[in-house]
Amino acid sequence: CSIAHKIVALRSSFHEKVSQFGTPNAFLLIDALFAWPYFTPVYIRKVSKIKNHQTVLNLIHRFQKEGIIKDVSPTRQRNKTYAFAPLLELLDGE
Repeated sequence: CSIAHKIVALRSSFHEKVSQFGTPNAFLLIDALFAWPYFTPVYIRKVSKIKNHQTVLNLIHRFQKEGIIKDVSPTRQRNKTYAFAPLLELLDGE
């Protein structure tokens, strides 16, 4: 199975998972994570085209709680950086 097929399968599985969140913004965020697996909330808001900053923060919190993303700057209160670990692990394994 090629890396491209694995990425498509991963994306599909996460689309299925976030479909339970009840907001179309979850799909926008998950798609943005496939383009930018390391991100700050401000940057991912621009990439995802989610208009409201608080919506992005709420989704980041939810994604973190669900184990979709990790806080890679846990000691910071501001300007946090997050990682979409499942994609990074997939790419790192290839």
